[in-house]
Amino acid sequence: MGITLIVVMGLLRVTHRYKPSLTVDIGVFALAAAAGIHLQQFHQEFHAGAASFYVVVNALTAVFLAYFV
Repeated sequence: MGITLIVVMGLLRVTHRYKPSLTVDIGVFALAAAAGIHLQQFHQEFHAGAASFYVVVNALTAVFLAYFV
């Protein structure tokens, strides 16, 4: 989730000239770090909730990326 959010923010910067404020930049990186730390606990076990979340986030990212084509 974290890297996906950072990639989307980067694409918005390049393609739409979106310049987030310093607060948004810090918030995005903090959210990415917190999500990574939280989701690390699911590394050894399979949890349908976490897996479903990843599928939904990646599907939404794919739709967003298809917008550029």
